[in-house]
Amino acid sequence: IIDEAGEFVLKTLEENDVRTELWLSFNDGFFAGLTDAEKLDKAVKAIDVLHRKAADIGCSLQLYNHGGWFGEPENQVRIIKSLGAGDIGIVYNFHHGHDQVQDFPRLLKIMKPYLTTVNINGMRKEGPMILPVGQGDEELAMLKALKASGFKGTIGILSHTDEEDAKVVLRRNLEGLKSLLTKMGETQALSTY
Repeated sequence: IIDEAGEFVLKTLEENDVRTELWLSFNDGFFAGLTDAEKLDKAVKAIDVLHRKAADIGCSLQLYNHGGWFGEPENQVRIIKSLGAGDIGIVYNFHHGHDQVQDFPRLLKIMKPYLTTVNINGMRKEGPMILPVGQGDEELAMLKALKASGFKGTIGILSHTDEEDAKVVLRRNLEGLKSLLTKMGETQALSTY
């Protein structure tokens, strides 16, 4: 279940006494040809092993929506509930949820008990997948829904591009976030910016 690279990461974390969150996703090929029930069973078994190994070295496990069956928030919640693991969380990435924009408020209610981190991105239903924060037409409504839900976790921004320097991309995303926070009337949040 854990490939060579995964074993190397776990061993390196343990050897260096690093305590961190491990963000986990599966390639859709991992579930190829399986029914929904078989996918759930396979995911639960794999995550159970990974969850125990992470806990053994003092790390936590977060399910990361990276598309496909595993990336669907409803499936991630089903996995967590099946495991009965209250310490497994969900990391939700706007840019992997383009097809979930209109359904985000409903999905947010389902994810909220497990949601630890939301990585934001500029969002347009038609794309592109990676768009700077504040340059889309959907992320403001999504952030408002997040605020209205009472979410208290971490909001992240990513430098998800190979074409530009990460510092430039992150600065642009921070400026976009500042603009969105102003539109939301979150002037206090800007003081920590």
